Amino acid sequence: MTAQLVAGLGFSSAATADEVIALIDLALSRAGRSAADLRLIATLDRKAVTPLATTVAAHYFATLTGLTEVQLASQSRHLAEQSKRALAEVGLPGIAEAAALHFGPLAGARLKSIHATCALGHYDGGVSR
Repeated sequence: MTAQLVAGLGFSSAATADEVIALIDLALSRAGRSAADLRLIATLDRKAVTPLATTVAAHYFATLTGLTEVQLASQSRHLAEQSKRALAEVGLPGIAEAAALHFGPLAGARLKSIHATCALGHYDGGVSR
């Protein structure tokens, strides 16, 4: 059985569901994985309640979870790159990568589009670390 994945997401208010879905699809393709492997979408808690996040999660039949700033900040020292945009907008050095890392090791490089960022991580279906 192939390991399950979490997609950590960061996105601005200008992002569209089509843009985010295309970004996740690209990340999955680059990782040699398929949408069937995606079980969880994770993002900042206040972004998880947006129509965009719920639409993306529904598209993949994935569970959507919101993480607090404290939970995301706890992964800061593990980030490969820091996001100037995330730091300026929410005071965190990264959202997508930190959200994925919250559940396990990364499964590929962080990818960016114009208004969104995605990082895939391994997800064992258990609690976060």
